Amino acid sequence: PLHHRVVAMTTRDRTVKQALLDQSAIGAGDEVLDVGCGTGTLAIEARRRQPGARVSALDADPAVLAIAANKARRAGAGMAFDLGRSSQLPYADHRFD
Repeated sequence: PLHHRVVAMTTRDRTVKQALLDQSAIGAGDEVLDVGCGTGTLAIEARRRQPGARVSALDADPAVLAIAANKARRAGAGMAFDLGRSSQLPYADHRFD
């Protein structure tokens, strides 16, 4: 429950994520994947910034994915949160931009 507060107080997480999204220039119609999405903050913000993009998110922790899916629902961000590992992606090759 304290994770987000501790991260906010001890890192520049928000600044780094904003800079990453600025540089990524996600466009309408792009297919985007957040690998190791955790509680979904970056993926949800990507979807909020570009509602025309199809954003998917992947993490190996089902409890964290449940938190992410709940956050996305509350934010009105329609997106998929999938269980899996970066070493064996459960997606077709060349799916993401």
